[in-house]
Amino acid sequence: MGEHAVVLGAGPSIEPGDLVDAPESAAPEQGFALRQTVDAAADGAERELIERALEAAGRSRTRAAQLLGIGRRTLLYKIKRYGLR
Repeated sequence: MGEHAVVLGAGPSIEPGDLVDAPESAAPEQGFALRQTVDAAADGAERELIERALEAAGRSRTRAAQLLGIGRRTLLYKIKRYGLR
């Protein structure tokens, strides 16, 4: 089985901390379609970015939403969706 990773870097170069393992269930070798693989990787990247924004905002959901460029209600929905606190 091949190796998979998701890049979450915001800078001009990829750093070791910018790589996150892709979900095993998203591996195309397991018979998943391209769309499902892309969706799983996008969900993982989105969850990681939300966690980083919350941390950077001192857990303020309003400020984290501003950092992400989304509405607070959208952020609250995504926090619930991903089971974040």
